Amino acid sequence: MEFTTQQLEAAYKEIISIIKKCEKMEEKFAEGTSQHTLLKNRLFAMQVAKQLLEETLHSSERNTANDKGRTYSYQELAFAKEPVCSIIRKCSKAQRKYEKETANYRRYVPMIEAMQIAEQLIEEQQASCTESSKS
Repeated sequence: MEFTTQQLEAAYKEIISIIKKCEKMEEKFAEGTSQHTLLKNRLFAMQVAKQLLEETLHSSERNTANDKGRTYSYQELAFAKEPVCSIIRKCSKAQRKYEKETANYRRYVPMIEAMQIAEQLIEEQQASCTESSKS
């Protein structure tokens, strides 16, 4: 599925916001606790999504492989995908409690859309990992 530049930019802004919130929360949980681990995993996933979005948004400007950011392994991408899917599930479940016309329902829309875009970009990157391992 192709996304518009506007959709990609909105997803990018949403992910930046999530990263900032996660970084603020990081100091509130003791290292080694399940909350801290969950937050670290989510933060990693959002950083992967952010990089993939940046690469997608600027793909027409980038002509060489040297311009790419960090390259993630298939396993790292799979690890990053789970928190993204978890956010989609949790937000969708919370959203179902409200009528579509309500502000409470609509407040989940940007995050769900951003995570769906992130999920697809991760899956596409995973597919390119498997393709490159075949060559």
